[in-house]
Amino acid sequence: MYLLPNLPLVCYDRYDAALALDPSLLPALNNRALAALKLGRAGEAERDCCKARIVSLSARRRRPGIHFCVDLMNPPHSPLPHC
Repeated sequence: MYLLPNLPLVCYDRYDAALALDPSLLPALNNRALAALKLGRAGEAERDCCKARIVSLSARRRRPGIHFCVDLMNPPHSPLPHC
């Protein structure tokens, strides 16, 4: 995660712009979720994490053997009730 020090809003906007170009970009989803958490936007962060998990599962079906780290808020053993 490359957040500029003390500038989570700037980072959030940049990741938002990246996701406008490619909504399935996992690093941008994860990083925007982290920036949202730093801004106190837990709901937005949770939505990004859920979307990243769905994108990740879809990618695993297309390319088995590839592993993504998208569980920013939920460890692998925990259920995702909102996803």
